[in-house]
Formats: sequence, structure tokens, C-alpha cells
Amino acid sequence: MHKYSPTYHKPNEKCCASARKKYMIKLFCKVFVVKETEKVFNPAKLAVIASHCGNPLPRGTRCGSHIVH
Repeated sequence: MHKYSPTYHKPNEKCCASARKKYMIKLFCKVFVVKETEKVFNPAKLAVIASHCGNPLPRGTRCGSHIVH
């Protein structure tokens, strides 16, 4: 999820356990992924992680500057 990670790495179980909590990803998208934190965290990667872990964000959801397609 780090912005400067060169490639996508499959999230581990601990990461997925957090991503599966219904409120966790949406909360992170609303509260933590703002312009200042997008310098560190990539909201598009966050959406991919949520999907990979079985908790995809609904189409049209805004996560920072990213809109889920």
C-alpha cells in the first residue's frame, strides 16, 4: 500500500483480516487518505487490497483521489 512500492505484493493474512472488516477500508479512505497522506499511501492500491481480500469497495466509491471503477 505504500505509494512508492514498485509492484503489487499479495497481502498477508494479517493485512487481509483488517481489510475484511467492513468499516476499516471505508474509514481509511475517508479519514486517512487525504491529499497529505497520498504522498505516502496509494488509494488505488488500497482498493486493490480490499478487493483481493474479499471486501471490494463498491463501484463509484471515492478513496482519496481515486474513484473505484
